Amino acid sequence: MLLVFWFLILVVFSILLIRAADFAVYSLKKISLKLKVSVFVASAIIVALGTGLPEIVVAITSALEGRPSLSLGNVLGANIVNISLVVGLSAFILGGVNLRVLNFKREVRFVWIAALLLLLLMSDGVVSRVDGLILIFTYAVYITLFLSQGESKEEHISFGRHFFKPHFEVVNHMDFKLAEELVKLFVSFGVLLFSAEMIVKSAVNLTSFLNFSVFDVGLIFIAVGTTLPELAFSIRSIKNHQPSMFLGTIFGSLVANWTLIVGIAASIFPIFVESFFSYFSPLLYFAIIFIVFRYFLKSKNRIERWEAAVLLSFYIIFLIIEFA
Repeated sequence: MLLVFWFLILVVFSILLIRAADFAVYSLKKISLKLKVSVFVASAIIVALGTGLPEIVVAITSALEGRPSLSLGNVLGANIVNISLVVGLSAFILGGVNLRVLNFKREVRFVWIAALLLLLLMSDGVVSRVDGLILIFTYAVYITLFLSQGESKEEHISFGRHFFKPHFEVVNHMDFKLAEELVKLFVSFGVLLFSAEMIVKSAVNLTSFLNFSVFDVGLIFIAVGTTLPELAFSIRSIKNHQPSMFLGTIFGSLVANWTLIVGIAASIFPIFVESFFSYFSPLLYFAIIFIVFRYFLKSKNRIERWEAAVLLSFYIIFLIIEFA
């Protein structure tokens, strides 16, 4: 009975975490409009927080609880989920997607650099606080290079004008007080933090019943919950004829997970790598999936439904391997 109880707690608070993130992003959207922040800046903040906030909160909470390996497992699992489940399910549901690839080689290069950097920092058996700062700095460099690209900036400005336009128009006609939205924002963050804390506690308790490590719980269970925003955003962006933003979100999430999320957790509490192979194998599996995904995408700038099914099958195989 306790096993079922803690599993339900994990599921319930994962859903609550996602819903709180939605409310936080919506409040941020309204606040940015009230303060007359540029469309580009507003779009960038909303996209970043809307898809990465759950991972960030779990990283901070798990590190403060002295369980940073949970965040590392979450990151490794989330990146596998992003390529296999998020891309695969989005393309499969929509019958395939056409993707116009801008700066494809550059984005792929950044993903490999971020993954290899994390692997290098893990090789000595610990991701220290200094390593965490290095990872955060790497993400800052990535963002700086991204913003310096005029082509990419124009793409995101266009995205902001079209993708969020209906929502901005609705919000502009709403009468609200800035103080009220700030209160809603702080309440949302409070719920986020509490949900993350309960997720960490339930994950720790599940390890004793399932004979899993904290890392494995993050890798398998929490990873799916924290990538739900990416899945929702991906399907929505494709339906709104913004396939390039769909791809940009996927690549951006991969780089942010490898660098920013792990960096935040490690800078608070060092991550000790007890079994290097346990951590290396998900990285290797991600590399295989990413190479297949890159091949599908590069061949004709499109993910067919059968190719989406192949990506989904990779996730099923991953689960079988981890549970075996």
